[in-house]
Amino acid sequence: MKLGYANLTTNEQQIVTDPFYKQLVTYLLEQETPPTLRQLKEAFPASKLEKKLERCIRAQLIIRENRRYFTTITYDAVQSNQTTVDDWVAKLMAKPIEPAQLYALAKDFQQQKWIGFLPETLDFCYPATLETSQLGIDAYSTQQMANTLPHYFQAIGQQEARFYPELTQTIGDVDPEYFLDQVQVILEKVARQRKIRPSIFLTALHETNLLTPEVPYEVKAYQTDHTYVQLESTYHALPPIVKGQIIASILKKTQMDPFIVIDIKPEQQKR
Repeated sequence: MKLGYANLTTNEQQIVTDPFYKQLVTYLLEQETPPTLRQLKEAFPASKLEKKLERCIRAQLIIRENRRYFTTITYDAVQSNQTTVDDWVAKLMAKPIEPAQLYALAKDFQQQKWIGFLPETLDFCYPATLETSQLGIDAYSTQQMANTLPHYFQAIGQQEARFYPELTQTIGDVDPEYFLDQVQVILEKVARQRKIRPSIFLTALHETNLLTPEVPYEVKAYQTDHTYVQLESTYHALPPIVKGQIIASILKKTQMDPFIVIDIKPEQQKR
């Protein structure tokens, strides 16, 4: 089983991606009686246990009650219903699915926090967002460390830059807001078919397949026009584990993995 997650804060992501967290949760789930601190110290003798436990407790990822420790997730809570997933995918793809519809499905899923255990072979959607008040880039992939700018900056926040050697060499730990400002300048020049000077920002857009490398450049992402898409109430009611599987299946079947969305804020589009 692998530990899956979606839509966590940066702090929560840092905790969950620490191997200690999976070891701790696995241990807690295996105990018939929730352990005490002394028992945890015996199980994890050299792990700066108390400091890590306090961080988990503050993030509400571990519960301490009556001097015993509990996990907030269970194996049973994440058992997938493959029939439900297959039925929804067939229903949604009865007609060619439009990017706006897929984006609406993904944004709905992105509103719900989820952590749980997944079978190693199970496809699941891993979202990431990079945004300022003027520009947003959303990315959805079946890969936790997908080759997209939002996933890269998410990994930087989790201190997982080792998964992105090329991007790390190209842009390093540049400030995300400054980076997006430069991306917005490039996108505006592309839209107006103006000359773009070589830069690390342009190179990063090529490396993450957001722009074609050929001149004139072509944006390869979907740019939302903020058209409202009505989703069925029964989809809203689905648990996150099911929604994540539905979107992952659609991404693979439509060959849109990763699915990248550029969101220019409405006030900027009026300029």
